[in-house]
Amino acid sequence: MKSFSIKTRLMFWYAFVMILIVMLSVLMLLITGDRLTRDGAKSNLTVTTDRAIGDIRINEGKLNIDDDMVYYSNGAYVVIYMDDGTPLSGLELEEFPENVKFEEDKIREVDGESKSFYVYDRLIENKKVGKIWVRGMASADIEEISPAIARMIKMFLIALPIMLILALLGGYFASKRAFAPLKEINETAQKIHDGSDLSLRIGIHQEGKGDEITETARLFDEMLDSVEKNFEAEKRFTDDASHELRTPTAVILTQSEYALGNLDNKAEVEQALRIILGQSHKMTDLLDKLLMLARADNGRVKLSRDLVDLGLVLELSAASHEREAQSKNIDISVNVAREISLIADMALIERAVDNLLSNAIKYGRQDGHVSMILSEDMAGNAIIDVSDDGIGIPAEDINHIWDRFYRANGAGDHEGMGLGLALTQWIVQAHGGEISAVSEVGKGSTFRITLPFKREEE
Repeated sequence: MKSFSIKTRLMFWYAFVMILIVMLSVLMLLITGDRLTRDGAKSNLTVTTDRAIGDIRINEGKLNIDDDMVYYSNGAYVVIYMDDGTPLSGLELEEFPENVKFEEDKIREVDGESKSFYVYDRLIENKKVGKIWVRGMASADIEEISPAIARMIKMFLIALPIMLILALLGGYFASKRAFAPLKEINETAQKIHDGSDLSLRIGIHQEGKGDEITETARLFDEMLDSVEKNFEAEKRFTDDASHELRTPTAVILTQSEYALGNLDNKAEVEQALRIILGQSHKMTDLLDKLLMLARADNGRVKLSRDLVDLGLVLELSAASHEREAQSKNIDISVNVAREISLIADMALIERAVDNLLSNAIKYGRQDGHVSMILSEDMAGNAIIDVSDDGIGIPAEDINHIWDRFYRANGAGDHEGMGLGLALTQWIVQAHGGEISAVSEVGKGSTFRITLPFKREEE
């Protein structure tokens, strides 16, 4: 069975509530008016009947009725009967049923053939005359008691379908307007699904804070911004990774084919194998960094917690890059103000420092200098500065050097994959720290790692 849409259900609920409120309000008014009207009719009946009794006299065994006796007043009729039901005087109400028994001092409602009546009997008893009944009667039909209320009831019954239609229309337009942003969300989502165009947006903007659905539309647009940004970054990342892997793969294939074609020339084969080995190391390093970043993105890297001597980390890093620095005649200096240790993952901290030192040597000038300084700032954080006097980084690139596979202008002649700084940034942030860079083209760069001494365990 097909269910109604939320908009349709809301429309009918709105109409139901509106009609219910109107019906209850009118019903209360009609019930109150009917009761007051009927109470007024009964009161008039008793007053008229009691007044008629005052005009009846019994003198010397004879019944005397004043000539000015009122037999009718505001719909109430008065008739004087003998005890056997024989009428003596008065005005009988048309269609009033016959043989209605007398009951003293009690207002009753009796049914006629087509309508009902109110009856009120008073007894006058005398030994000589016997029992005399004074009966008041009045119509109990609301159309005769109060024609205005009767008209109101008819008008309400006529207006009820009109109010129902108006309530349905009001509910329809109210729900349509309320759900308009939701419709745009659905249409935008369908267009994105059909055309795979993540640039589409709902584009609903309101001054101030909108309703819940408008706020949902705004959040949907923000989500699409984030999805598009991440998708483009992922696409760029995939393209860059493919490009980085394509080059060493092509070199390996070319050198393998060359070596197989020159098996008799030992020197050529050895040279080809060395090139293949170098490219294999490059691919291994690339895959290792990609795997680390992928695990970091998924939150699957668990940090080890050990007491790490940062001064020792700098010394070990400098020693491991000594041969690399000597190839460019670069001097590496390590300045440790005092022994500074903190709880961290030593392997990851070493990797971050190694990445910065490797870049400093790679982009440093021939016969230059690289310095590594360990200190403590006023806030009690450990500070590691790695500085070089190399080519520097252009100002327009300084904010993008943390992006994966990004290479600053002027770095094209140097080997690298553009993943080292992205990985270093993640390592530092995973330890609750910050990393920054200042640089000037032609004068060198300084990278600063700030690590807090105290950090809550994950």
